[in-house]
Amino acid sequence: MNTRTLFFFLAALLAAVCPLPADVVYLNEGEEHTGRLVGIRDHTVVFDEIGSGQVTLPTASVTSILLTTLRQGDEVHTIASVTDPVAADILATLPAPASYPDADFLTLYRQRRFRINPDGSYELVRREIVQILKEPGLGKADQAAYYMADREAVKLLWGHTYAPDGRVHHLTDDTMSDEGIFSATPEYDRLRKLKFGLKNVDLGSVVDIAWSLTASAPTPLRPMLIDDMYGEREPTLHDELVIVFPDGYPLKKAELNWTGDPLPRFSETTDSAARTRTWSWTYKNTKGYIPESDMPPASRLFPRVMVWRDARWDDLAIEFAAALEKAAPSPALLDAFIAESEAASTTTDPAQLRHP
Repeated sequence: MNTRTLFFFLAALLAAVCPLPADVVYLNEGEEHTGRLVGIRDHTVVFDEIGSGQVTLPTASVTSILLTTLRQGDEVHTIASVTDPVAADILATLPAPASYPDADFLTLYRQRRFRINPDGSYELVRREIVQILKEPGLGKADQAAYYMADREAVKLLWGHTYAPDGRVHHLTDDTMSDEGIFSATPEYDRLRKLKFGLKNVDLGSVVDIAWSLTASAPTPLRPMLIDDMYGEREPTLHDELVIVFPDGYPLKKAELNWTGDPLPRFSETTDSAARTRTWSWTYKNTKGYIPESDMPPASRLFPRVMVWRDARWDDLAIEFAAALEKAAPSPALLDAFIAESEAASTTTDPAQLRHP
């Protein structure tokens, strides 16, 4: 395949699969350039790099060109250039690994932010920033977001690896996959997971991953439930649950296992202009815990927050009865099944059904 044919092939493929297109050029020295491929001609690669303009590279210096999706922060290639205020502040004040000698990784920041609409539909944005301290912590490079395909949708917002040498590596589409959990049974093929792997994760790296989930309005048979637990084996410096909802929305909450220390700190605020209320729980535990062999489930030990929309049992009963009636097979269908299986014409000796 000549370079002209290769260029048009790559351009066509990019237009077909990437709604927010971007290209990544990998050089032999390990450098990465993010932007848009302009062309490949005369033994050179012409590339329009984000923030730098058009550059021309000899093909001999290029290892590969990857077509992917441009996500927030992908234009940043060094830690010194990070402008996101949360990441910049954390990276500027990283704790010394020696302060946590027993930890495999350190959760520097985690936030789950729900925004509930008047009809009950909502969006969740989840972000987690983790520092890798020991080899077992490298497993944080591979993560997944689970969702119910019939009423939820998941989107990866970004995935960055802040390397000890000051470089920033970005997650690309070739490290992602969308998989069904029960795909072998079509009737139950609703629970799915979006898997993604962060790049160039090593000891001392900091990984920053964010994804969003949008959910349709709840029903009596498919209610909304937020179930959040605080307590992990590894230390956590900042863990936050934030729920923003319309003022007057019938939201309920319960705090379980609310004993001991430390406990999450709860706060409530009101925005009169936006007519919304905000509930938030903030947690910090610099010690973590050591699991024991006969330890009860974590959900029975550690602080837990449950949030749901208020509902009436009568409404649930009506919906459930209607669903049962709709799901029940018709008499004609039952008769057809009995006839096809010849169950009515088969006699079985009850003694044969006994266990030996």
